[in-house]
Amino acid sequence: MMMKQNKPNTHNLLKLSLIAVLIVVLVSIGFYARGLIENIKVEPEPQPEQTYTVSLNNYKVYQFTDVQYDFIMANVTISSNKSLNLPQNPYTTSEDINLSNTSEYTSYLKSQGYDLKCPLPESSTDLTQTVCLFIPVINRSLNEIILKVSIDRIYNLSFNMNEIAHAGTKAMLGVEEVKPDYTVTILDKNLVSVHSFYTLKTNGDHEEPVFSSQSQIFGFEVTIENNKSTPLYIESTYIIIDGKGTFQQVDPSYLNDEYLPLVKLPITGMKTAYLFMDITDNTVDLYSLKNSELHVFIKLNTKTSYIEVQFMGTTQ
Repeated sequence: MMMKQNKPNTHNLLKLSLIAVLIVVLVSIGFYARGLIENIKVEPEPQPEQTYTVSLNNYKVYQFTDVQYDFIMANVTISSNKSLNLPQNPYTTSEDINLSNTSEYTSYLKSQGYDLKCPLPESSTDLTQTVCLFIPVINRSLNEIILKVSIDRIYNLSFNMNEIAHAGTKAMLGVEEVKPDYTVTILDKNLVSVHSFYTLKTNGDHEEPVFSSQSQIFGFEVTIENNKSTPLYIESTYIIIDGKGTFQQVDPSYLNDEYLPLVKLPITGMKTAYLFMDITDNTVDLYSLKNSELHVFIKLNTKTSYIEVQFMGTTQ
């Protein structure tokens, strides 16, 4: 009877041993898996590289006859995708002038009363910076100047020296502009018929004057502005044509009802009228000549000598 009872006990013991082994295996696998997980390195997400944007917001070009150099006041903005980390002096012009070394130019201007300010105010955040830059231009014949901004690379900003939209005035910098005593400008030129001139007889009748058979009469439309209270007038005038010679005015006593003669006309304020030139050479074609080849001179009652009058759009 005792032998029959040992078989079930042996069976139970075997079952318990298998369970224990299974538990040990599962625990070992758990520790192994935990070790694998702990040994896996979590790679951080890659950070984007820092990039920059450099832009020209607005600028004014200042060109004054009483200053020996031109200069620009400009707003430049630098922005980045990360906090700005800029070099100390990143600005250099195409004339090789670093903008940290401009005191020799700014000191003189400030001593003359110029308030060197830009069109826009300066501003700054962690990601963007707008600065006001003084840019001297030594070569006054330049049509363009480049500002090189050195950060992670060189960024080039271009400035047009002749664009009217960017022309600055003394008043913009707090300096009163003194008007000249007068300004005279030629607007246009027209061929005028010799038959449009006349003189008056003592009885009031018109008499047509006699011109040379070679004469061409050209009327130069001129605007003159007198900024003084004393009346101004032109006493006489003549013209020099390059390669053709000198030609005199039409007699100021000749009248013309189509075109207002300017010679001897009293001027207060602004007036537009005509200077008449007797071109005594019918081979001369004034319309084919450049304005730069025509030199009109006038003698004002306030001046002791003749002065040349420029065409509109010509630098005086």
